Amino acid sequence: MGVEWSELDSGKLIINNDLSKGTQIPYIQEAIKLGLGVIVFNTNQNHIIDSDGVRRKISGSSTPEEHAVNVWHKFVENNNSNRNIIIVAHSYGFVVTMALANKVSFSSVKGIYFTDGVDYGPGRSKVDKHLLKISKNYITSDEPVGKLLKASDNHIHRYSAGHKIHEWTSWSTQDTIFKEIKQVLDEEAANKEAVKNGGSTDAKNGGSTDADNEGSSDADVKNGGNDPKSKDEL
Repeated sequence: MGVEWSELDSGKLIINNDLSKGTQIPYIQEAIKLGLGVIVFNTNQNHIIDSDGVRRKISGSSTPEEHAVNVWHKFVENNNSNRNIIIVAHSYGFVVTMALANKVSFSSVKGIYFTDGVDYGPGRSKVDKHLLKISKNYITSDEPVGKLLKASDNHIHRYSAGHKIHEWTSWSTQDTIFKEIKQVLDEEAANKEAVKNGGSTDAKNGGSTDADNEGSSDADVKNGGNDPKSKDEL
């Protein structure tokens, strides 16, 4: 699920560089390679110009936050009980995601990756342990990409995006973010296998499982697991 690619930011990169650096297309392509389903949130479009030339709010999408909640209710919440949901969000997408987390259950969300997320606004005071555990905010920095810059007990940890310009952060972090996503999917696959075999459900913390001893199948990860009812989502 991609949230909030800034229209101004992406426009600069598309004009001055190319689509691979200024759009979500590379993220979508990489997600599909992993066998992930993709939902792209269109949080930036909140108004239309009607036939009379009057600017009107879009019902259910009058703000970025309302749009996210509406899409979640319609397309995600009734189908996510067996899914591993991953969220990738740029810039104001941080605020949108935190607001969404205050209104819906994120129990099936296994990873949240922000690219230079705007760390303020609704929900900042309500960052719980689950969100802290699964979230990373890659901010502008000339430090090596992925280097921890600031850890906190009540705010999303900040890591270097490996670039000092805001609009370049999604491009500069893509490989690192997908490495993280693959790791999360591998861990979830190992935990699922452990439950099936009656072992520990915490492969990440060193639990003894058949998956730990034999290794998870790359094919299973790419195909979203062996269970045809299970579908990972980005």
